[in-house]
Amino acid sequence: MAITDEQTPHPSADQQTPQAFAAPEAPRPAGDASPASRFAPRAATVSWFGPDRPVLRFLTAAWLVVNMVNVTVWAAVCVTGLHWESPWWLWTFAPPGALLAGFWWLTDGKRS
Repeated sequence: MAITDEQTPHPSADQQTPQAFAAPEAPRPAGDASPASRFAPRAATVSWFGPDRPVLRFLTAAWLVVNMVNVTVWAAVCVTGLHWESPWWLWTFAPPGALLAGFWWLTDGKRS
């Protein structure tokens, strides 16, 4: 049995394709070669002391690990020796921590 024009299903208003409801295309800038270039991702650049500051993140993580080990050793010496040791770990905590805090402050892009 052949299908005639009267039997051909026509899409109703709620079944129309998305192109019928798409917003009109915005005008392109004069120097733009293709519409895809507006959405092309830019190449990522890494600044060592830029917004992500990977060097400072690494140095801060290393500083924290070293200080956690130092405090753990100091606490073990205090507990096993049954006497109070002077907190020698402060020498590896305070000066490098102050330098790191200064570097974080100097490289902060939000600071005016």
